[in-house]
Amino acid sequence: MLFPNSASPDRTLAHIRTKDLLDKVAPGAGPILNIVSGLTELARIPPLELSRLSGLDETTTCRIAAIFELNRRRDLEKHSYPKLDSSSRAASFFRSHLQDHPQEILLGAYLDSQHRVIHCEEISRGTLTESLVHPREVFAPAIAIRAASLIVAHNHPSENPAPSGEDRETTRRLAQAGHILGIDLLDHVIIAGSRAYSFAEHENTLLLPQRPHHPLSKPATRSSASQ
Repeated sequence: MLFPNSASPDRTLAHIRTKDLLDKVAPGAGPILNIVSGLTELARIPPLELSRLSGLDETTTCRIAAIFELNRRRDLEKHSYPKLDSSSRAASFFRSHLQDHPQEILLGAYLDSQHRVIHCEEISRGTLTESLVHPREVFAPAIAIRAASLIVAHNHPSENPAPSGEDRETTRRLAQAGHILGIDLLDHVIIAGSRAYSFAEHENTLLLPQRPHHPLSKPATRSSASQ
């Protein structure tokens, strides 16, 4: 029996050891904590790998993964979001949602005119490619809730924060779409373990409007000092 007698579930759960609590929600899973360093490491192990390591069936390991996923989604639904007025604050905000996930996830934080987060949601999963990340999917929530701007972030499970060519192209395309819609992309943050990469800090030109080349414009001439 999960809750003995008529004890309050809240009070009872708070006093159950982590190992025993895990065993109650996923029978037979308690001993898993003997082969991992803690819940943080456990949350990062995919169900199939966890099944191989622990000997548990895939149904049980999927149930464990679902618990962590529900907790992550609960965090995304919190209404007391912070003010993201710097790259460091944005990195801290997204790190709490992304750093322990074994798969790449793209999140969007939608801001009001004071850079306060009014909504946050998952946009896509998997490698960041143009086929997965379309401006339509990124900006639809912003339009619906009348956001003034947004910041996107994704994780690198390899814990190498260096952006790829696809990361840069995605940033450029989203920034351009934002300029057209009047909803600026303020930053694209890459979370890689304890490290982070901010396009606003390191490659800000990708976030600026790209002026099309006018066919009648003349190339700049060299100054006399350079001749």
